Amino acid sequence: MTKTNKKMPTRNGWLYKRKVASHQTRQCEITSASLARAFINLRLRKAADTKAALSEYIPSGAIDFVFPFLDSNNVHLKVTRQRVTKYGDYRPPIEYPNHRISINGSLNPYSFLITLTHEMAHLEVWKKSKSIRKPHGHLWKTTFSAMMMPMIENDIFSPELKQALLSHLRNPRASTGDKNLNMVLQCYDQKKSILLQEIPEDSLFSLNGRIFKKNQKIRTNYHCLCLNNKKMYRVNGIAEVIPVRETNNGTFIVVKYD
Repeated sequence: MTKTNKKMPTRNGWLYKRKVASHQTRQCEITSASLARAFINLRLRKAADTKAALSEYIPSGAIDFVFPFLDSNNVHLKVTRQRVTKYGDYRPPIEYPNHRISINGSLNPYSFLITLTHEMAHLEVWKKSKSIRKPHGHLWKTTFSAMMMPMIENDIFSPELKQALLSHLRNPRASTGDKNLNMVLQCYDQKKSILLQEIPEDSLFSLNGRIFKKNQKIRTNYHCLCLNNKKMYRVNGIAEVIPVRETNNGTFIVVKYD
């Protein structure tokens, strides 16, 4: 059987396309030490290097709580660019041989840690039930709380954030739906951002170069009318938006919120 390998540079490392006799193309990402800030692959990197890379994204005191779990479960952890619809996600070893977790690299260290733990809890639930049904059901809630409590008790989080987390853990869910927790976490952002859920209904805002009008809320999303093409979209409440208003001559200017 003959095969050829083609190596191409990508944003997160190197992408190899392997052509086999069946004419199927398989893609596989690998990394190098110079790309530690953009990509962490625990299967290919040494433990010391992985811990150093993690320390750039989460509080240093949390490394010993997080790394053993990631290492023992052979997790493929990817730090991505900011995504509008989610902070992170978990994918079980169905299409790939190992567990895969991705987290937005734009998050502040506390948000990154909470999101990472959130996805780790999904992994632990998958190991127990081999199911992704009811992703935030009772088993996930108890697992997430059990993972968070040791870090809370060891003062990994600030006093204000600790109180918000304890309240959150009474009935944990996707953190994007906890307004109080989000407000506290935003205090640790490098820059203050405006989230869609924070602006009034019927407000105009700019997102990805287009103008929208905010309509009614549907769970954690909002129906929004795009004024550019008159189509309706569902936009997550945690999307960072730029509030605008229309002027008399039909142009739009930015609205500043205190």
